[in-house]
Amino acid sequence: RILRRTHVDEIPQLWNVLCGQMTLVGPRPEQPEIVAELERRFPHYTRRQLVKPGITGWAQLRCGYAGSELGTAWKLCHDLFYVKRRSVLIDALILVETGVVAFRDAHRALRAPQERFLLSEESPRG
Repeated sequence: RILRRTHVDEIPQLWNVLCGQMTLVGPRPEQPEIVAELERRFPHYTRRQLVKPGITGWAQLRCGYAGSELGTAWKLCHDLFYVKRRSVLIDALILVETGVVAFRDAHRALRAPQERFLLSEESPRG
């Protein structure tokens, strides 16, 4: 429990960064067993794979752990935002914020939007 709360269990992922399989900042990697299901359920899910996965990321900071379909959709929105707008400055800001979060209670409850905001069948233009 202490390892999880202090994020010490993330340290082995640094090896993946050194091997070039991951980056410090990017969408968190997903379990291979559920990727096909997520690609089927969420349009544009594969676009988050345009960049290498990262140890930390915009969606991880803003949404925490998904745990539900609504949470996964909310994280996908943030991952796509990051993929579209990523830059060295944004990566640096994410790393700084990750450092701040690591030293406070990172398992806080994060507010998700209403389900109709993410999973609406209607187009935004009516």
